[in-house]
Amino acid sequence: MTLLVIGGTGFFGKSILDFYLRNRLTSYNITRIFIMSRNADNLVEHHKDLISDSIVLINSDIMTCDKLPNADIVVYAATSTDESNYSDSNPNLQINNNRRILNFCRLASKFCKNSKIIYCSSGAVYGKQPDNIERISENLKFQDISKMDTYKKNYALSKRFDEDRIIELGKQKIKVSIARCFTFYGKYLPKQKQFAIGNFIHSAENGLPIVVNTNKLVYRTYLHADKMVDSLFKIVQNSSFNCPIYNVGSSRVKEIRTVAKIIGRIYDVPVLFNCQIDNVNPDLYIPNVDKLKKLNFSF
Repeated sequence: MTLLVIGGTGFFGKSILDFYLRNRLTSYNITRIFIMSRNADNLVEHHKDLISDSIVLINSDIMTCDKLPNADIVVYAATSTDESNYSDSNPNLQINNNRRILNFCRLASKFCKNSKIIYCSSGAVYGKQPDNIERISENLKFQDISKMDTYKKNYALSKRFDEDRIIELGKQKIKVSIARCFTFYGKYLPKQKQFAIGNFIHSAENGLPIVVNTNKLVYRTYLHADKMVDSLFKIVQNSSFNCPIYNVGSSRVKEIRTVAKIIGRIYDVPVLFNCQIDNVNPDLYIPNVDKLKKLNFSF
């Protein structure tokens, strides 16, 4: 079977390639992978360990391209998570995200009629997790996001827009699914970005103290990239015209200070807490993954 990964040079794409090259996709009969990205050849320069004869690199922008290769499975992971792309001072970047999914859906209706498609969304679509809800289920009504920080609000709006387009694609009798992805860790997680665990690891790898600056309790779940990839492939097998939606994340909850201490112990670096906890409203981002577990998954 052939696989097309759109946005294949990001965290998701590199994690998929790494999983594949360790022969972890054999149960899904994947024998060839197309990696589509504006700068797919960067993998040759920076990640030669992710290159093989069965991996085909396609330098193409999904926003403007006119064709897609034939593939049995399509993973759409082309939406940026970079905080700078969602500021109000950069409205064109948000518009471009919308143009990408619109062009993809146009092309999918021509080239992916017999494919199974999974769209990599985000738990951000739900909005701020209510304090009285322990874990977010897929049936939670989307929350008001008007008062959220600009980045979080615009990112959530972009993902909601994309999800609606994918659901419409299903109505065209194309088999689709949506993975609402939460928090992960792994070899290719971006560092020095907005991801706290990536920043912690970057500091630790360079022998620097891990610094925690928040004055509130921050609760997250962290799923390893291998289980994230396996989750995506289990979900995409269930793609249908009705577009099933699954949360993807771990069921194990960690407070951010605990995460910092664990990484500090692993790398033997100090952990500094610059702020006392004085904010009574915890920052929650915790998925209910019971639906995913029904696909024979354990966390």
